[in-house]
Amino acid sequence: MTSLLIDAAVTTLIHDRLKVLHDSLTRKQTLVGFAGEGNGTLTPVTITQVERQVRELARRAVELFEGGARAPVAPGAPRTGDVRTGGTSQYAFLGSAGFSLPSFTDLSGRGKPWISQVLRGGTPDRDLSRVLAPATAFVFEVADKARQAAGTTPGELAAARAFAMGMIGALASNVVVEPLLRGADGTRFADGDWPGISAAQMVEVESAVRRHVFGGVSASDFMSYLPAHDAVKDSLLRGYIEALGAAGMPLAAPRPTGFPDFETGFAPGAPPTVAQLRQAYYLMRASNESWNGWGWFFWLFFFTLPVGLSLPIAAVIDEDKLRWQVSRLFRPESAGVPNPSNEAWSQLASLGFAAGAVGPMALTLWLWPSLPAMWPDFLHGTIGFLIDALGALLLGLSVAAQNAWEDASRWVPLALQAVSRIIFLLRAILDGSPASRTYCWFQTFPLWTALFSLIYGAIADALTDSDAPGNRSELARILLLIGWPVILAVSQIVLAVAVFDGHNPLSFVTRGAATRLPALDRMTGVAPPHALAALLDESTLWAEGAPAAGLPPLDTLRYPPGSARPLLKLWWTGTGELQVRHAGSTFECRIGANGAAQVLHLPPIQFTPRELGTWLAARVTGQPTGTGTIGGLQVDPGGDAPLVAHRLPWPMVMADSGGWVPLGRDAGKAHVLRHASRAQLATPHGQRGPSVSSAEGWPIAPGPGVMGADGSGVGMAAELGALLGLGAATRIHPAPLVPPAGPAAPPPLATVERVFRRWNLDARRVNEWRAIVEGGARSENRAVAPAAAAAAFAPGAPPAPPTEVVPGDPTQLNPAAGSPALMVGTEALVDQLGWLPLFRAWSRVATDPEQDADSELPAPYSPRLRASDGRWVQPTNRQLNAAVRYLLDLP
Repeated sequence: MTSLLIDAAVTTLIHDRLKVLHDSLTRKQTLVGFAGEGNGTLTPVTITQVERQVRELARRAVELFEGGARAPVAPGAPRTGDVRTGGTSQYAFLGSAGFSLPSFTDLSGRGKPWISQVLRGGTPDRDLSRVLAPATAFVFEVADKARQAAGTTPGELAAARAFAMGMIGALASNVVVEPLLRGADGTRFADGDWPGISAAQMVEVESAVRRHVFGGVSASDFMSYLPAHDAVKDSLLRGYIEALGAAGMPLAAPRPTGFPDFETGFAPGAPPTVAQLRQAYYLMRASNESWNGWGWFFWLFFFTLPVGLSLPIAAVIDEDKLRWQVSRLFRPESAGVPNPSNEAWSQLASLGFAAGAVGPMALTLWLWPSLPAMWPDFLHGTIGFLIDALGALLLGLSVAAQNAWEDASRWVPLALQAVSRIIFLLRAILDGSPASRTYCWFQTFPLWTALFSLIYGAIADALTDSDAPGNRSELARILLLIGWPVILAVSQIVLAVAVFDGHNPLSFVTRGAATRLPALDRMTGVAPPHALAALLDESTLWAEGAPAAGLPPLDTLRYPPGSARPLLKLWWTGTGELQVRHAGSTFECRIGANGAAQVLHLPPIQFTPRELGTWLAARVTGQPTGTGTIGGLQVDPGGDAPLVAHRLPWPMVMADSGGWVPLGRDAGKAHVLRHASRAQLATPHGQRGPSVSSAEGWPIAPGPGVMGADGSGVGMAAELGALLGLGAATRIHPAPLVPPAGPAAPPPLATVERVFRRWNLDARRVNEWRAIVEGGARSENRAVAPAAAAAAFAPGAPPAPPTEVVPGDPTQLNPAAGSPALMVGTEALVDQLGWLPLFRAWSRVATDPEQDADSELPAPYSPRLRASDGRWVQPTNRQLNAAVRYLLDLP
């Protein structure tokens, strides 16, 4: 999946593109332009109704992106604002994390990533991923529910709408960038469950995004792009949770379910609450506000300074006036300085507990206002400090007393202090909450300082013994007293640089719970990869439930499971030891390590797991084909048994076994045959179609400069987001939109529907990619399928292309006679060009003061496409205008 940084970059680039589009259309519609018609005559440029309508949509979309408090202007998106006004709304940046918000963890370290998975893939089970998912519908559910919760409060309404526009950015990012991340170099041949981009390559991508969009921002500075946790109103979070419970959403009844074996161990838990979402967001935000090593070095003085001063002071206190025996440990024994008694050791231990308690209490006071939900832990820490403080008070009283106290009166308080800190040690090991565990480790610090003080005291007592020759005792004493703070100072530097750097106290305590961005300021990648898009064609899909007749509708189709999904359990009851090896459509077996292999090639039909098992059991003998006895291979389809229509794509059917595997003799020792990975099933596409070379792919990350995102995956996502943003302007803000009047009174704009599809955010079909990015897509706007395809999903038959019934525009565009333009319907033109090339070409014409968008001639820079007779032709400006009108449902 994409990252928070990439989604945020796409979001602000969408805002930037919409602002440029609006301003350019305004300039063209305000100024007078002329276009030549080839006969020497200059005529005024005609501003079409479509241009006025798109300008109005862009104005509304920009307004939505700027609702609520605004973030700094991202250097890579300079047209979003200025220093005075700010750039993209902070709530739009927050909305770009909208699909991940349920995955953010609270103090218990538990989020609800299954909710995010349902939004992305339609079910909580990654292996049962639906072609149609609710992510797009969820954006508008959030907008509606948050708007209702906000009532008439202007600020809350603006924040809710900006949040929804940010979710549009995340949607576009996942639709376009996700397939490129899946298809990055070195991943498509891996035998894993959608392995995605490698960590090293992701660093390269995010480094470029950080550098070229956000100007090299650190994770801490990036938090200024997001609203403070207490600025996010309950109405937004309440609307978000209510949207999760809407029909078809993750919390709706009945809940979407996964495969039976997934559901067996799945516990969804209670629905999230406003308080949990707020806490999770606060932790995410606060945990990314990092300190550098110097900040930690000075903050650690709370721990090291009291401890560092304790022994030197203790060693020089005059024993003549106080009952202070610790100093005897640091001086040679003589008649005037007798051997230290057990009172010296109790005093040293008590001093260690008292000095060590200062730092943990400072941490408690530091964190308590920020993490009120951890009040039981902080109360426990305060009680521990009070016990140590009481021990310090008793130490002072015993030292000031004329006579020595009884041993019990000195050692019992020490035992209580030790037990108090040992309880923290046990909690640090056994507590279920990551934040509580880390906090409890800090609270054990007095225990370690007391123990180390005793060890250090024993060393000092041995080195300063009276039998040391010459001045060795005095020298050892001096070195020990200097060495103690030096040891602490060195430890302090090491901890500040190697352990705590990049955190703050809150983020370090919650590091096992909070969701963190990568250490952006440490990203130094300079060569972001090019990538092919990892796509899945229709031959890899399967229908959940056999269709009664005709083609299966898209809402029944599922993407193939990954290699983590078990298909069959195999064991052998025949003679000898059967060894198997399998990959793709080839299954090999042999008796013993030296036996001749039987090689079976699966036929080009789509088996269910049960049918595959039956086919293998009827053929496997372990002997060369045509010999041996069948019946020894035993097969159990396992969890797939209820899903008899789960058909496996050919030829990549089985995962690679990695070599010869001996089969067990019973079901308990069975070999698990797994599904071929999605990476093996993917069809890589480059800029010119199917490809095997990343050189034909796209750069994932943007390059330098204002136009550096153009042509990159992030840039294409921003283009799609701009198109979706125009449509969302009619849905997120439902107030009527009426474009400026032209020659005739314009009708109000209708709600845009056509560009919003129920995309799965984890996988992309080849035809979806062609429709959006590549062009040459097959139309899915057909309600009637060929009768010959009625049995397409009968056992053993290959699948036919799926269909999605979408309200269509039957109007055909018929250019004037003699026009060189392609005689093609508007819908066909959209499919052949692709959404992004179409929108890109139209935007260039519509913002060019010298181009008439209603011209029956093509602009010289318009893209070409191949006609049915093989000729390369250019769509006319009028055709492009009509295609955009069709795509945006413009009246």
